[in-house]
Amino acid sequence: DLSENNFTATASLFCPAQP
Repeated sequence: DLSENNFTATASLFCPAQP
């Protein structure tokens, strides 16, 4: 899902340690 993918990309900015 695009929304889920966007969330993952955004989360990586705050938590780069997360996959």
